[in-house]
Amino acid sequence: MQRFLFIVIVCLFASCEKDLVLTQDIEAGNLADYLARVNPEKTSNTLWAHAGNHPFFERTIDEQTVHIRMHLPDEYSNVQLFISDSINYPDSLKLFSRIDKDVLHKNGDLFGLFAIKETQDNRSRLAIVSIESSDSTYLSSPILLRANNKATNTKNTSGISIETTPGGRAYVNWNGAGIDEPWKNLVELRDQTGAVFCAVETNNLSFLFYDLRNVTRNFTPELRDPRLIEGQVYSITIYRNDNQGWMRNYRLLEFEADSRRIQEFD
Repeated sequence: MQRFLFIVIVCLFASCEKDLVLTQDIEAGNLADYLARVNPEKTSNTLWAHAGNHPFFERTIDEQTVHIRMHLPDEYSNVQLFISDSINYPDSLKLFSRIDKDVLHKNGDLFGLFAIKETQDNRSRLAIVSIESSDSTYLSSPILLRANNKATNTKNTSGISIETTPGGRAYVNWNGAGIDEPWKNLVELRDQTGAVFCAVETNNLSFLFYDLRNVTRNFTPELRDPRLIEGQVYSITIYRNDNQGWMRNYRLLEFEADSRRIQEFD
């Protein structure tokens, strides 16, 4: 009888061990494996992301770093970066391998940041960012990470003019750099605390604060008829991205809400 009980206990223990192995979550190595583990009905391809390089774009690490920025939805989690060396096959999810990188993010920021090195062979690559929330999985479109020998470094956004009104409006215009394609311009406004209180995407070379009729995406929908305060200093950031998600122009500057003059920046 004791021998029988011993055999039963051993069998139960072996069964439990087997169940543990079967239920263990194996980390996905590529994007196809990752998506196979999430609910396809709750997967959205609407994550906003872009990338850029030095010398003018956010020199925070070193001149060889490529920065990949993405919008962070409310209650986000599990931000992952996938890279593919096969730029001719952007739809092949198995070619996008997961990169073990932490997203850089400060409390209250709307956007997070990955910083990666360029390849030693100086090849262009593709990147896709995934983010999970409480009820959805978000994916970005494939972003073309351009090698230095195939694209110039990110340049300054030039010809910026800002005209504010006594009522707290601001007309912002900038140059198009002689390019006809409708680049996707991300405009961010920060107050004196450094917090972004307005962020929009527009295909135009201008933005009226605050008018959403020519805005293609609004990242701060909680704003309701906001106004600038006369005499206060604000900062504006303009990211100019091509249709493949690569940043061609970048500019960060401060301006004063002064309705008596038009402020111009070369």
